[in-house]
Amino acid sequence: MILLKATTETLAIITTTTGAIDYSISYADITTSTFAPSTSEGKIITGTTTTVLTAPAGSTQRQVKLIAITNRDPSVTNTIQVQKLISATAYDLTPVVTLLAGQSMQYMDGVGWTYYSVTGSPMQTGIAGGSTNQIQYNSSGSFAGSPNLVWDNTSGTVNIGQGTELPSSPLTMSGNINSTVQSNIQNINAGTSASGDYVATADTGSNTANYVDLGINSSVYSDSGYTISGPLDSYLYSNGGNLTIGTQTDPKTIKFHTGGTLAANLRATISDTGLDIVSGLNNANIPNGINNGNSSAWSQALVAATNYYVAGSALTMPATPKAGMVVGTRFIWRVAMTKTAAGTGAFNIKIYRGTLGTTGDTPDVTQSIGTQTAALDNMIVDVEITVTATGASGSYYWSIIPNNKAASATGFGVTTGTAAYFSGTVTGVAMNTASLIFGLGFYCTLGTPTLTIPHVNGQVFNMT
Repeated sequence: MILLKATTETLAIITTTTGAIDYSISYADITTSTFAPSTSEGKIITGTTTTVLTAPAGSTQRQVKLIAITNRDPSVTNTIQVQKLISATAYDLTPVVTLLAGQSMQYMDGVGWTYYSVTGSPMQTGIAGGSTNQIQYNSSGSFAGSPNLVWDNTSGTVNIGQGTELPSSPLTMSGNINSTVQSNIQNINAGTSASGDYVATADTGSNTANYVDLGINSSVYSDSGYTISGPLDSYLYSNGGNLTIGTQTDPKTIKFHTGGTLAANLRATISDTGLDIVSGLNNANIPNGINNGNSSAWSQALVAATNYYVAGSALTMPATPKAGMVVGTRFIWRVAMTKTAAGTGAFNIKIYRGTLGTTGDTPDVTQSIGTQTAALDNMIVDVEITVTATGASGSYYWSIIPNNKAASATGFGVTTGTAAYFSGTVTGVAMNTASLIFGLGFYCTLGTPTLTIPHVNGQVFNMT
């Protein structure tokens, strides 16, 4: 029962929004000798505190039998709170209640408060909070809604955070914070097979087949079925199909980093030009994409004491490299050669450096590998350069190793044993020239043999 028992006691309704709130109150004034029923009705169109039931006369008790409050606005949501005031001191009879357009609330003596939907059906668990489609939650004992938590019944989607709903996305999550917005899955179990995983399955997928898995292992992980990874290792793998990793927008790249998240931690980049390995890595078996492959056969009747450039040996550096040549950059060639039964005197191998890719470049190295004889012969020559200093005054270590088929010197004059291994250093040379080319050449001091090169392979390692 709601009872006004003194001339200083009234009832009020507090609204917060301009709208159309109707109210009707049924009550009875009772004295020692009379019983006088009556009503009080009105409309509230502003956000304000409205006295909806005045105080009774002296020596009169005013018993409230019914209070009906309806939001008649066709679209505006309003909040309602009913208070009893005693000598201007307010006492809350209800919490702050949100009434959507068309909803109502009703107090009945002996029953209490009931909340009604727009169709007039009682909402047994209380009135809904927030606006249409907002998911309900407990806010200090009352239903509430938020624009940050919305269910769209038409599309069957949940939107957390007011982000733009994308097609075919049952769950949309977004945030607005100058930091990381996260979607976190944590497995708090510390077992040896425990992990936290994001898993997507195909239409034929299951827990054991046709899925992709992104996850992290527990701190003591040691599952015998997944020994590829250990404790606290993260992983990405597919089951039932290939795994593609790439960028769809040109010229974006794929970057690999270890030991941190700074630019200095970059270890490799995959771009349109190939795989670029950052300096200092043990990548002896991974070329960075500068690779002239197997060149076509080359044959030349030589003129004595004339320089020749080995066709297909030119290795050209990028015009605008990402990091450029570094200490440890390596150039490696393997060249197969045959000669006719002609030619005498020293046979020299040359290492050229420049921007022409011809004998017009600077011959940094001229090394005699032996004294020819007028005999048929063939050999394979391995040449390697390792950069020891970069920049305008750079340097490199070089080695030339000819391998002859004969057990002793013959047509090319290559000796056996360590005497056939040649090496040295080149210092004070420009190693920072754009589109710099390293290549090989040779010349015969005497005679006119015909030289054939059936195979040339050149590669650069550790060049970005």
